[in-house]
Amino acid sequence: MRQFWKLTLGSDAGTGQKQVTSVELLGEKNKIEWKQEADGLNIVYPDSAHLKTAVGFRIVCK
Repeated sequence: MRQFWKLTLGSDAGTGQKQVTSVELLGEKNKIEWKQEADGLNIVYPDSAHLKTAVGFRIVCK
């Protein structure tokens, strides 16, 4: 089952948010799907990740 996360890092957030250049799931070797849109940053949690207790993302902005 694919899980989607939306973070309030949208390009139209009005907070002076910079452009997101990369997103990584800490502890996962494979790249993850993500897309920054006007209303938020969408992240797809990969089926291959088996993290049960905590999830951490590294989000890099320009």
